Amino acid sequence: MPLHSMKNFIKLKEESLAEIPSSDETLYGIKPIYCSFNNMDLFNGAKFQILLLIDKIIYENPSALSKLKELKENLTKLETTGINHNQADIASLLQDLKKRLESLYYYNRSLLRKLQNGQLTDLTFEHCYQGAYANTIMFIDRVISGGGINSYLLAAKREFIQQQALNYIEETDIGHGDVHFVNSLYNHVAPSYNMCLIQDCLAHIVSDQNLESFDDYLREHLTASALINILEKNFVISNEYNHLQMESILPKSLYGHWVYALYNNEGISHDISRTGRLLLLVILQDQGFIEGFVKETIIHSGISKQYKKVYQTDNDIFIEEWVENEITYELRPMVHVFNSTKGDSNLLIDHYNQLQDGFTPLIWPRLSLNIINWSRSSNITEETKIQLVTALCHVGSNGWTGIRALGHYAPKSFSSALTLAITKSAKAELISALCQVDQDGHTGISALGHYAPKPFSDALALATTKENKSKLVTALCHVGNNGWTGIRTLVRYTPESFSAAFVLATTEAAKEQLLTALCYIGNDGGTGLKTIAIYAPKLVNTVLALATTKENKSKLVTALCHVGNNGWTGLKAIARYAPKSINVALALATTEAAKEQLLTALCHVDQDGWTGLEFIARYGSKSINATLALATTESAKEQLLTALCHVDQYGWTGLKTIARYGPKSINAALTLATTEAAKEQLLTALCHVDQDGGTGLKTIARNAPKSINATLALATTEAAKKQLLTALCYIGNDGGTGLKTIAIYAPKLVNTVLALATTKENKSKLVTALCHVGNNGSTGLKTIARYAPKSINVALALATTEAAKEQLLTALCHVDQDGWTGLKTIARNAPKLMNSAFDLATTEAAKEQLLTALCHVDQDGNTGLETIATYTSKSINTVLSLATTDFCKSIVILSHAGVFVSNNEEIKANVNLQKALVSAFNYLHSHHFGWNRSHGDHGKEQTYEFIKNLMARENKDLKNIQTEMKQWIRGYGSFSRSSNCHGFSRVSFASQSGLFSQPPIPFFEMRKKDRKLEKQAILNFGSVAI
Repeated sequence: MPLHSMKNFIKLKEESLAEIPSSDETLYGIKPIYCSFNNMDLFNGAKFQILLLIDKIIYENPSALSKLKELKENLTKLETTGINHNQADIASLLQDLKKRLESLYYYNRSLLRKLQNGQLTDLTFEHCYQGAYANTIMFIDRVISGGGINSYLLAAKREFIQQQALNYIEETDIGHGDVHFVNSLYNHVAPSYNMCLIQDCLAHIVSDQNLESFDDYLREHLTASALINILEKNFVISNEYNHLQMESILPKSLYGHWVYALYNNEGISHDISRTGRLLLLVILQDQGFIEGFVKETIIHSGISKQYKKVYQTDNDIFIEEWVENEITYELRPMVHVFNSTKGDSNLLIDHYNQLQDGFTPLIWPRLSLNIINWSRSSNITEETKIQLVTALCHVGSNGWTGIRALGHYAPKSFSSALTLAITKSAKAELISALCQVDQDGHTGISALGHYAPKPFSDALALATTKENKSKLVTALCHVGNNGWTGIRTLVRYTPESFSAAFVLATTEAAKEQLLTALCYIGNDGGTGLKTIAIYAPKLVNTVLALATTKENKSKLVTALCHVGNNGWTGLKAIARYAPKSINVALALATTEAAKEQLLTALCHVDQDGWTGLEFIARYGSKSINATLALATTESAKEQLLTALCHVDQYGWTGLKTIARYGPKSINAALTLATTEAAKEQLLTALCHVDQDGGTGLKTIARNAPKSINATLALATTEAAKKQLLTALCYIGNDGGTGLKTIAIYAPKLVNTVLALATTKENKSKLVTALCHVGNNGSTGLKTIARYAPKSINVALALATTEAAKEQLLTALCHVDQDGWTGLKTIARNAPKLMNSAFDLATTEAAKEQLLTALCHVDQDGNTGLETIATYTSKSINTVLSLATTDFCKSIVILSHAGVFVSNNEEIKANVNLQKALVSAFNYLHSHHFGWNRSHGDHGKEQTYEFIKNLMARENKDLKNIQTEMKQWIRGYGSFSRSSNCHGFSRVSFASQSGLFSQPPIPFFEMRKKDRKLEKQAILNFGSVAI
């Protein structure tokens, strides 16, 4: 289509509003009332009138105008004060908008009845008042459009300028896309386009630069196509004949010919959406608003007034015939869309040369589709098929052929079109058409691969000769204006057809041609090879196998190493999407130069901070060793080490990625470090902390524990050891340390790690790490006790100071989320090492802390003391020896008795209670129960009963304690025996408790007679004077 002048459209002038007479009372029963800034007293009257007017307008066409109820509801909320008050709104709504609605109703009421359902669905009236104002004006424009083509054009001009203003605001981001910004731009250009201004007191101030820029923007976008697109929405013609409507829209010059042309004798149009658009274009072209959009071709039949006319638009074809009017019996023109009937198809084929210049790319698919449909439903001759093939192969002004357009717009009918080619020459003709290069540099076969993937293989099957196969290969290798080859387009959109295209290359030259095309670098920086890796990964090996010569292998290596616009290399794309092909790709490097080239590509860092090496480690871990083997020189190893130590956007190094996804290759990576500097470089990378708080060391410990020794061997200096220990002691986001991870996954190496600490500073670091409580409530020390119990002594030996011992003891006494302590874990897993733990308690406070932990009850109801008794009973005496204070003895005996106290402070604060419990402790641990087992068991039972009853007392003052102690001496239960009076009896320990009057002679030194008197005195204490 030629460029179209828009001068006539711009010259079209919007006339000023025709107001109703100020004295007219027919509309409201009284004179019109308007409210302005200067006269707010008229607000209520003006508001009442505009609401009444909206009701009158809706009444004229309720179904089409029901949307205006939103406007009424919005205006009902308008007030002179409060949140819904704005003087600018009141002035624009109750004065300017009111006058416009009055003019519409007063002068154009009949047009309201012509409005079609759905013409207002895109307009909203319920938001801000200025938005409602702007959309109401648009509504008025659409109604008035029913008054003639000029009204449609004026409405379209207003809507187009407003839409472009909104687009400009969004594209340039000069402000919010609200109606006030739009009105500012609209009012700036309105005079130049012969349009009236829109009243808006809230219009934003826009800079002169932006106003001038919008001027240019609008001129650039104002085209005939844009005008037609916006007119189509409002130019709605009924599918049932309406004489008044046709009379209003048709100019005199067209009326006689077109008044009935769209309708059959029953007054019905079955394709009004398409024929209505034709009529719009005819009117616009006749009135000089567009040119060249409709091409008219008369097909003479030799009989006057029985000629046929073909109308060709930018996207459709119509045929006009003369039919007899059933009422007047006169001939009249009737227009119908081109369809797949024999008559229409023959008409186009017979007059193809006359019509071909009017076939646009958008017409081709519709035309071709109809012809194909006709050919399928008709028994056409071979000659006709040849004619159809010739028509499909015609090259349009833009380089498009009919077969290409069919594949683009009607791919489902493409295969049917191919069946028309029943001769070798016809097939060759179609192939030539598919190989035709259009004005954008694309071929038909390339477009077919994009838009018609299913029949693509059918098209390739046309090539049965070497010559035709060669043509298709050349076309597939052709580079379009966008830098894409046809073969790359095919792989992107029709990867399943790639194998069929590949078969076309039957010669070495053709294979090389395809290979060169796949290596071609497009405008986006990508190659066909890279596209295959992403969209057809299973075909990568097939493509790589094309390279059988050094030259071709070199081409592929270069393409694989090319860095695209997104920072990705082809090799990286293969690693990500076709990891199984990595080894095949690497094998292309048969020279040192090629290996260096591949290695450089793998070490390249993309815009996201990733290297190809990381991708291989993550997605193709089995190829890591082959990748590392590329580094055969010191400089190559250095380059590789740098990539392995590179930190990506997540804080991961390449080395850590290998440890996570290809742990078996860690040793191979570590052996690259042959110098002290290289070892230091690797160690620094392994010690790097990522954004999740993890280190490479920790990852190796978790996934490649067998490589820990090789990793530790990197630390050959004290500084390196310090760095290594610091990383192992680092606390990650999960609350764990590398040391803890080694204890779990490589327990045999814990001693090796601990041995790295040769200085006080490093030992202190390790102690702190061992004592850290992780997110699971467990300390590093407890983890070692659980997984590496043989290393407990070495870990405890790190505490060379009292402070360190206290720190370790606190960690061992820590209660985790399962109620377990480190002490209990040692007792369970390393019972022989309990004494080493006990040795940490060198002070009374430490002993108390340790015993408290041992008496703690876990979630299974067990204590550490019970665990010791089960797994290392010999250590019980050691535990008892730690109980050197009354409080310690108290909590130990309570634990023995199975009495669990939630708060030990109650015991610590009650000295008399401690004395009573100590008496029980001393009695049970007096070592005399072996001589008479029955008697001993009775005493134990009585003592446990005493402890339980004592602790069950709500009031534990001295008097209540004494009362319970006397009962202990008497005995509990009907069959109990009172305490004897020997030196290790219950009364003996009660006498020595200090809770009763202290006798001058210790109980065990008294004579038998005196002991009985002492017993009685205790039993009578508090009631009878002793």
